[in-house]
Amino acid sequence: MTENAMADGGPPRRPWVWPLLTISLMVNLLLLGAAGAFWLCRDTGWGWRGHHRGITGFVATLPFERREELGRILEQERETMKPLWSEIGRVRREVVESVAEEPLDRAKLDALLGRFAEADGKMREARTRKFTEIVTRMTPEERRAFKEWRLKRLRGSWSGRHGDEDEGK
Repeated sequence: MTENAMADGGPPRRPWVWPLLTISLMVNLLLLGAAGAFWLCRDTGWGWRGHHRGITGFVATLPFERREELGRILEQERETMKPLWSEIGRVRREVVESVAEEPLDRAKLDALLGRFAEADGKMREARTRKFTEIVTRMTPEERRAFKEWRLKRLRGSWSGRHGDEDEGK
């Protein structure tokens, strides 16, 4: 008999079996949780299928050739927006720091909020240009599909909030 055999002559002991089974169970539960999350999030517009509700999210649903063409425009615009995002983040941090100062300097806070509004306005203008550029390059069928795609996503977040319960139905 081997030294791993039980004293009563039973099957050999395998001390590695329980840790291996525990690890296997943990991996299976992790995969089951990931699959469940994917299934639950499939139509919500977030998770693995993309979290963009706007034109960027719609472009991701197009066939590869169209996605490539319109995606180049998105990439170009993204590069022009990076400094705008940086400026907005910088001004936001300055506003938060200004609010925490004692005594509160109202003039400084107003100036920072003015800078924030200006940076935010520039960002909105850039986003509008991006949207217009992409929409003008879309086919009529793609524009109609975008309308349906967008309304589907808006129903969950806006319906009933502003008296538009029947809008888009």
